[in-house]
Amino acid sequence: MDIGVIIAVITAFCAVLYIQIFLQKKKMQVSMESVLITGASSGLGRAMALQMAPLVTKLYITGRSRERLAVVANECRVLAPNTTVVEIIADLSILSPTDPSGVRALTTAVGDEPLDCLVLNAGISSHDSAATVPLEDTRRVFAVNTFGPIALTQALLPSLEMSPCPRVVVVSSIQGLVPTPRRSAYSASKHALHGFFGALQIEQPRVRVTMACPGWLDTDLRKSSLTSSPGAKPKNSGRAMAPEACAKVIIDGVLKQKRQVIVPGWFRCVVWARMVAPGLLGRAMAVVYGLKK
Repeated sequence: MDIGVIIAVITAFCAVLYIQIFLQKKKMQVSMESVLITGASSGLGRAMALQMAPLVTKLYITGRSRERLAVVANECRVLAPNTTVVEIIADLSILSPTDPSGVRALTTAVGDEPLDCLVLNAGISSHDSAATVPLEDTRRVFAVNTFGPIALTQALLPSLEMSPCPRVVVVSSIQGLVPTPRRSAYSASKHALHGFFGALQIEQPRVRVTMACPGWLDTDLRKSSLTSSPGAKPKNSGRAMAPEACAKVIIDGVLKQKRQVIVPGWFRCVVWARMVAPGLLGRAMAVVYGLKK
């Protein structure tokens, strides 16, 4: 057989295979029916709930404030009247092994039903230097930002495994990829998420993990800081991204099954600089955060 014919046949076969994989991927993108979002009562969690409500048939939203969560639930029902919205009041922080009450509330609500997507968004902040941050504050930050998401994921894995295309969306931060001065505990708690969920992705390849790493967002996260006096907004707050815009980028990344979504995209330069020129990046960050002039 002529070599040209062989090449043409192989090319056609690869094209058909690629199209089949692409179509299957598109089919999997629209198969998401049930989603659970933590920290949905405000900020990025609220924005994700509002944008996901029309895409699913059942939406679980959780938060600690009954009043604010009820407002978000009603907004979701207006946007998506055919979607069942379930409100769950729960504190998902894990301060000790005997404190899983919030996790139990969510697993009870989901029950034996499959869960297509778990969005781990709840979190708190801490503004203090590595030399002075109280150990108790570090424990509290890890209880909310790290141990809570880990415990909830482990508890809901059986429900996720019942889904034809299970997803876990971990809202980390650009500070989970690049150590940040005066954010030591917060940055450490987010770094830990990448280690744990990176291992989970390898061990459970059916469960598609998306690590969402936003930069500065225009939310009230700073108000939840464990520092006694968070102070005025930083100088860079004027460039903060609206949570609605960030949610759109993250959800698009989840539907495309991306492993990592960095928002805004130019922050990839910071991650790249961390790898190739960490000293130079460190000096630049020291200036940005007021440690050097």
